[in-house]
Amino acid sequence: MPETNTAPEIWRVIDLINWTTNYLQEKGFPSPRTDVEWMLTFVLECSRVDLYTNFEKPLTSAETGQFKQLLKRRLNHEPVQYIIGETEFMGLPFQVNPSVLIPRPETEILVEHAIDWLRARPKDSRKILDIGTGSGCITVSLARFVEDSEVIAIDVSEEALEVARDNAEINGVADKITFRQLDVLQNEPPGIQYDLIVSNPPYVSKDEFASLDKDISKFEPKNALIAEDSGLLFYRHFAENFSDWLQSDGQIFVEIGGSHQSDSIRKIFGEQNWSDIRFIKDYNDQDRVLVANP
Repeated sequence: MPETNTAPEIWRVIDLINWTTNYLQEKGFPSPRTDVEWMLTFVLECSRVDLYTNFEKPLTSAETGQFKQLLKRRLNHEPVQYIIGETEFMGLPFQVNPSVLIPRPETEILVEHAIDWLRARPKDSRKILDIGTGSGCITVSLARFVEDSEVIAIDVSEEALEVARDNAEINGVADKITFRQLDVLQNEPPGIQYDLIVSNPPYVSKDEFASLDKDISKFEPKNALIAEDSGLLFYRHFAENFSDWLQSDGQIFVEIGGSHQSDSIRKIFGEQNWSDIRFIKDYNDQDRVLVANP
């Protein structure tokens, strides 16, 4: 925000939105207006709609000062979701912090298709295993939108599990989910067979990580992003082990890094005799979700 003689003595909501949006745009931030709106709703404790129904509202000096502090963090490329500590996924509220990945719209594609598949099954055949639950966005959404679902959610990080447990409480599904700390590469999950396995595993190679946006590379947890074997480590482990963890008519839904990985992943699962291997595309026509039968 400018510190010049031409700056308004009192900032109205619309002044702050317009000036800061232009400033962030000049600095090359991809979604400047959305960033400003989220930070302002946090400071003013209102909705985004309220910003525009009260756009001439003047901010107090305390509110302006708080907004400046948030803006400084954003200028350091800290994601807005971490700055305000929350985001939305599948229309639901989720708390987030740097111990978990920020839920993304691409993952909603996995959840939407999983919901449709589960709803088509008998109510006593909706046992789900979520591997690498992170914020719990997949687990909580499935528990919320699929009646009679039973979910076991595992993660290697206890800090991530704390966030996921809080999100389950916030969304009223804590009684439907069992959270467990477990390294899936070293240990087997609880010894039952599941109807559905879901996962958004690490799939970024070390070379790819170097080219990621600063918002991601500086702040999001590296262990939830980077995987050995050119980003394919978890897919190889899943293909070799997961067929025994599924019911014979079960399925696996796993997010992948894009179409550049799909041929390799198809080959990995095919070599382990998985059937009906296919990919669901995202909004950019990239292969985004692997679906396969044991």
